[in-house]
Amino acid sequence: MRGGATEFYCELRWPGWEEEVAALSLDEGISVYPFLFTEEGRNIATAARKAVPFRELLYLNEHMAKSLSARSE
Repeated sequence: MRGGATEFYCELRWPGWEEEVAALSLDEGISVYPFLFTEEGRNIATAARKAVPFRELLYLNEHMAKSLSARSE
């Protein structure tokens, strides 16, 4: 739990991430498209990003998890 956060998260950061994150309110997160779990979305620096209510992100992730789970059954 000591140090190493910079290296751990390096692939999830993009140029200017600090400014984008600092501009968020406490109830917002960053929506990324294409989704990061897709081949097209692997490079977060080139993906479309926008601030959205955190509740929206939670709903989207729950919906995607259920959809993907149902497909694998």
